[in-house]
Amino acid sequence: MNTIKTQIVDIIKNQIPLIQKNYSWIHVLYLFGSYAKGSVKPDSDIDIAIFIDNKTYDFMDDLHFSVFMEEKCRRPVEILVMQRVSPIVQHEVLKTGIRLYDDSLIERIQCNMLWEY
Repeated sequence: MNTIKTQIVDIIKNQIPLIQKNYSWIHVLYLFGSYAKGSVKPDSDIDIAIFIDNKTYDFMDDLHFSVFMEEKCRRPVEILVMQRVSPIVQHEVLKTGIRLYDDSLIERIQCNMLWEY
């Protein structure tokens, strides 16, 4: 892994205990896009895909989590909610992304997304 990619992966992984505690509605978290591919440019944002619990999630949660990640990563962060994008985008995240966190739902989630694709 290149240095900037490794740094971002480490920063996000170090936040997992806080994510589990404060953002329990997040079941899976992927780093994807330029940071996952190692093609970072000076103006690249950090792309994070999450699979969420729809029952407890609202827009303010997304905003709060985005600000939290931007503060920790010290870069702009783009949050993608997997349930709200096309199966093609879901497949691309699963194929090229780096899974940094998941709870026990991961196998079921991946099967559901691949089934839709």
